[in-house]
Amino acid sequence: MLQSGTFQGLISLSELNLIGNPIEEIEEEAFSGLKQLTKLDLSNMTLSTISSGAFRGMDSLTELYLNNNKHLQQLPLDIFDNIPLTYLATDKFEFCCIAKLSGTNCSAPTDLFSSCNDLMANLTLYVCIWILGSIALVGNAFVLMWRLKTKSDNKVHSLLLLNLAIADFLMGIYLIIIAGVDVFYRGRYFIYNDSWKHSPLCQFSGFVSTISSEASVFILTIMTVDRYVTIVHPFKHIGLSVRGTYVALFVTWFVAFILAGVPLIGIDYFKEFYARSGVCLPLQLTSNKPTGWEYSVFLFLGLNFASFMLIFFLYLVMFFKIQKTRQKSGAGSAVASIGSRMVFIVLTDFSCWIPIIIIGIASLLGMEASPTVYAWIAVFVLPLNSALNPILYTISTANFRRKLRGSVRSYSRKSRAMGITEQSSIESKSTTTSHSRSTGSANGKSKLLNGATRESDV
Repeated sequence: MLQSGTFQGLISLSELNLIGNPIEEIEEEAFSGLKQLTKLDLSNMTLSTISSGAFRGMDSLTELYLNNNKHLQQLPLDIFDNIPLTYLATDKFEFCCIAKLSGTNCSAPTDLFSSCNDLMANLTLYVCIWILGSIALVGNAFVLMWRLKTKSDNKVHSLLLLNLAIADFLMGIYLIIIAGVDVFYRGRYFIYNDSWKHSPLCQFSGFVSTISSEASVFILTIMTVDRYVTIVHPFKHIGLSVRGTYVALFVTWFVAFILAGVPLIGIDYFKEFYARSGVCLPLQLTSNKPTGWEYSVFLFLGLNFASFMLIFFLYLVMFFKIQKTRQKSGAGSAVASIGSRMVFIVLTDFSCWIPIIIIGIASLLGMEASPTVYAWIAVFVLPLNSALNPILYTISTANFRRKLRGSVRSYSRKSRAMGITEQSSIESKSTTTSHSRSTGSANGKSKLLNGATRESDV
C-alpha cells in the first residue's frame, strides 16, 4: 500500500517511476507535495485500488501511465479532477472517458463496439440490431406457430424446422436484450461498462447467443445431410425417421448447451469469456489473445467452418444430381427452381459465416482490420442467418404458399357460409315477425266485429 504523504517534501521532483513495484493500493493524497511532478509511471504493478484523492495536489501532472495493471478494474469518477492531464496510458478505454481524453492523448485497447457514451457507438448498427432482433423474434415466432398449428406431410422436416426456429428465436432474444441495455445506459455507458460486462444478464446473453448459433448450425447440417440422402440416394431409404430425428435433435441441443455452458462453470480459463465486449460475444476477431481464445476459435471457427464446408459440398452434389435428372427427364421450371433455391441457401450461409471465419483466421495470423469491420461482422453478419432462416426454409417455400392459399380459401368459404346463414336467419326472423303481426291484426279485427274486445286486448 502507498500511504498518504509518502513523497512529502520532494517539491522539485519532476518525474517519478514506480514500474514493477508490488503495490496493490494507493491511498488518498499519497502523492501530496509533488507539485512540480509532470510524469508519473505506475505501470506493470499489482494495483487493484486507487482512492479518489490519490492525485490531489498534483498541479503539474501531464503524463500518467497505468497500463499493465490487470487487477485495476475501476477508478473513481472524480479521480482526475483539477489535474492537467494531456496523456494517459491504461488497459481500459473507460479510464480515458473518466480523464476526458481520446485519440492519441489516451493509449488504451480499442473497444470494438462501444464509446464513452453508448454501448453501440455506431448509430447504424444500433438501428440494425433493433431491426434484426425484431425480424428474428417475429419471423421465428410465426414459424413456430405455423409449424405447431399446421399438419405436415413430412414430419421429419417439420420437426427440424421447428427446432431451427427455436434456435433462431433465441438469437432474437439476445439481440433485443443488447438493444435494450444500450437504450438503458445511453449517454453514460462508460460508468457501467465493467459492471455490465460481468453482470449475470451479460453472461446469460452470451450463453443464449452461443447456444443459438451452434444449435442453428448443427440443425442446418442435419437438414442438409437428410436432404442429400433423400435426393442422391432416394431408393436406399436411409433418411431420418421420426424417432431418429428426435434423437438427433436431443443430441444437438445437449451438445450446444454444453458448449455454451462450459465457460460459465467458474474455471479461471473462462473468466472473461463472455465479458470481452459490451455485446457479450466471445468471438476471436482481433490479434489480442485473452484467456479462452483457443476455445473461441474451436467453437466459432473450427466447428462452423467444418459445418459450412460439409453443407457446401453436399449441396454441390445435390445440385449436379438435380441437373442430371433434369437433362434425363426433360423436367423444366420446377427442377430449375429447386436448383436456384439451393444456390440461394448456400450463398446466404456463405455470406453469414465466411466473413467471420476469414476475419478470425486473419486475427490468428496477427492481421488487424478496422474496429468498424469487427463491429459489423459480430453484430450484423453473425445474427443475419437467424432473421433469414424463416424466409429461406418456410415462408418462401411452395408448400407454405400452397397451404397458406388453402387456409385463406377455407377461411373465405367459412366466412361466406356464416354470412349466408346469418342472412337466412335474419330473413326467417323477419318473415316470422311479419306473419305474427298479420295474425294479431286479423284477430283484433275479428274481436272488434264480434263485440267481445276487452281492455287488455286493445
